[in-house]
Amino acid sequence: MSAQANASVTGVSSLAGLGATDSIDWGQLGGTFTSVSSGVTVTSTLGQTATVTSGGGMERRDEANGWGGNFANGEHLLWTAGNGPDITLTFANAVQSVGAQFQADFYGPFTAELIGSNGAVLGSFALGGNSDGNNDNSAVFVGLMSTSADIKQVQFHLTSSVGSPNDFAIGTVSFAGGAVPEPATWALMITGFGLAGATLRRRREQALAA
Repeated sequence: MSAQANASVTGVSSLAGLGATDSIDWGQLGGTFTSVSSGVTVTSTLGQTATVTSGGGMERRDEANGWGGNFANGEHLLWTAGNGPDITLTFANAVQSVGAQFQADFYGPFTAELIGSNGAVLGSFALGGNSDGNNDNSAVFVGLMSTSADIKQVQFHLTSSVGSPNDFAIGTVSFAGGAVPEPATWALMITGFGLAGATLRRRREQALAA
């Protein structure tokens, strides 16, 4: 079930379909039961930064340790703590695709929604799921993919559920595009290109000499 505000943005219901190259692990915010203030800055594996906000305070939980749900065992989660109404990520550099697993706190059917924007809404994707405590990595995945790296912000919402509409958790946020290499990374890349060019020149000279 998906709804698009713009044909350039489509919904993605699996991590594999996202083409992710980077991710944000919530474990960086502390162990399970750690309180998380709205407006906290997080850093991805490759150095991309994002600001995480919510209407109220959030909390860190781990699957099977503070959260009895259907994420993978031990998955680092960010929970709205019942405050909601959303979890919003604003990226320092716009991305092309982004998504995460999602579960409502109350067991039973629910609908998750992800909205992407860059100052104006680019599109949204809604997906129905079922919340349970099977601890089996069956939590639904909601994602968005654009035709270009123009997704600056995403909002995770719980639009319908058995219990509170503000009460849900998300797992690791995966995304593609947007990361800016650190200076050291650029230096390594330039050195690599130089070595590759030198190797090709030597091979060409050897071929001509032969």
